[in-house]
Amino acid sequence: MRHWLENKLGYRYEGGITTRHDDDIVILVDPDMLMQRRFVNDFSDYPLSLWRRQAHYQLHPDQLWSQVSHGHPIAQDYSFRDSWLKSGRISSHLTHIVGPNSPVHNISEEDSLHYSAGPPYMLTARDMYRVTHHWADFLPRMFDVFHGFMVSVIARC
Repeated sequence: MRHWLENKLGYRYEGGITTRHDDDIVILVDPDMLMQRRFVNDFSDYPLSLWRRQAHYQLHPDQLWSQVSHGHPIAQDYSFRDSWLKSGRISSHLTHIVGPNSPVHNISEEDSLHYSAGPPYMLTARDMYRVTHHWADFLPRMFDVFHGFMVSVIARC
C-alpha cells in the first residue's frame, strides 16, 4: 500500500503529505474477502444499531461520523477489543514497537476500544498514506516481539 501510494499517487513523507489525490477514498480489503454490495461513503441513513458501540454513540452522537473524511476513517469493527493495547503493555515492548513519543502511550483501555478495527478500511488517500507510512515502520518491530505469520493474532493471545 505504501509503495502504491508513493509510486502511483506521488505521496512523500518529507516536505508535506499532499497530492491531488488527498480527497480520494481508498478502500483496503483482505484478499479473501468477497464483496456482495457496492461500497458507499454515506452511512447517514443507516440505523444507529449498525454501530457496535451504539450505547456510547447514543450518549455522544457528535462522535459518530457517517462519511469518510480526513481524520475520520470507517472500518469494520473487530472483536479484538483492547487486546492490541494490553498485549503491547504486558509484553513491555510497546515503546520498542511504537516509539517513546507515540500518543498510544496515553490511550486508556476504554478509548482503545475505538481502535479495534479491521478490513475493509475506508480512508482518504492522505490519511491512508499517514497510516501506512507509520505502519511500515511498526510492523518489523512487531515481528521482533511477536513471532509468526499472523502477528496481530499472536499478539492478542
